Amino acid sequence: MSADAIETQRLEGSRPRWRNAAVSFISYGSAVVIVWWLARDVPIAQLIHALARANLALFIAAAIASIALWMLSDTMMYARIFSYFHVPTRFSEMLPGTARHEFLQIINGVAAGTSLAWFVQVRKQVDWLAAGCTLALLGFIDLQLMALLLLIFSWVEPAATFQIAWYYPALFILGSCVFVAFWMRGQPGSRIGRWLYERHFFTSFRHARPAHYATLSLIRMPFLAVQGVVLWAELVAFGIHVPFLFAMAMLPTVLIAGALPFAPSGLGTRQAAIVVGFSAFGSRSALLTMSLAHSWIVIAIRLALGLAVGGAMLKNVLAGSFERLLALAAEENG
Repeated sequence: MSADAIETQRLEGSRPRWRNAAVSFISYGSAVVIVWWLARDVPIAQLIHALARANLALFIAAAIASIALWMLSDTMMYARIFSYFHVPTRFSEMLPGTARHEFLQIINGVAAGTSLAWFVQVRKQVDWLAAGCTLALLGFIDLQLMALLLLIFSWVEPAATFQIAWYYPALFILGSCVFVAFWMRGQPGSRIGRWLYERHFFTSFRHARPAHYATLSLIRMPFLAVQGVVLWAELVAFGIHVPFLFAMAMLPTVLIAGALPFAPSGLGTRQAAIVVGFSAFGSRSALLTMSLAHSWIVIAIRLALGLAVGGAMLKNVLAGSFERLLALAAEENG
């Protein structure tokens, strides 16, 4: 049986269908409630007018660039980190997994992360719990970078960080360093610490060194900066003239809001961050329309990826079934 066929069977059997449906219903229900609350006083005509006045060519190009560059960044990070702590992994090997991960973001971040962990287990024979923890290490690095950006911009553009005091991100960074030191110092003396440290699936945390953190951060940081440029360009396309530095300072809040695991493709949470964060520069109708248009373009691209990935998986499943039939026939004839 092909690797994709095995992965499909495991994913289908990993969680009851009613639970998947319930999670999706709650996720999209929460998104609808948030968007309704944001749009409760905005006539639909204003939303249509904001869309009609927008420079759609600039906006669509920026939105496509956003997801394309993020996929490129993710794939580079996945290939590098699995090569560091598990087995040599090429960019091309991780690209199909990234595409599936993006597609399943339509459901929620948990489903997407689980799918990627299974993908790595099937393709690279990495234990799926260890793969999941390695992906968690990437998330941890992203949070550290977001905290660093918040720390910097809390001094430079405090209004864009909702007046968050500088010592909050500083404390998070300090706590992160303590967490990293726990894994780097070797086997702990306490029984609980030793039990946690010796779990096989925490291999990436045990073996990560400053050079790994630095390299992965240097890969991610330029892509984060480009996302700030993209956000600024999308605002400009809707006639919302925001100072470039302010847009860059708002980026960590927007990205964190859009990446919350219960938010399907950032629906609801991203809109709330943009409407509240940029309220001094544009009307609620323009900000809401812009953020919704971004989310729907992202969802459309992810659906297209799903169709492409689904077609490839179906082809592999059918090929696997045909191989099994040939094997059975050979056994009977032999």
